[in-house]
Amino acid sequence: MSEAKTWYVQYDDGTYTKGAKPNSIKVSVVNGKLETTAFPSGIVSASISLPLYAPTPQEESIGNSYNARKSALELISQIKKTAKLEGDVDIKVDSWTDKQSGVLKSALKYVAYAKKK
Repeated sequence: MSEAKTWYVQYDDGTYTKGAKPNSIKVSVVNGKLETTAFPSGIVSASISLPLYAPTPQEESIGNSYNARKSALELISQIKKTAKLEGDVDIKVDSWTDKQSGVLKSALKYVAYAKKK
């Protein structure tokens, strides 16, 4: 039996429209292999985010899971190869304030770039 994990990968094509949601593509990892239709050509970067906040105080955030972080790093490496991104991979923490609750939230973000910095 194969184990499939689904991820949503945001990608940047170099254009920006104020108020528009970021472009994204749904990918699956089955038995450690990336399965997706195809990444659009001409993308500038691709990223995966793992929340560092939990839906409830009783739960642990997915970003605190070693296995989730390891899977995200492996996935961004496969995406980099599949989408022919030749730049660096950055790992950083993004923070923002939730507009509805006013709560500060953060996520661990893995970004692969098309060109070397």
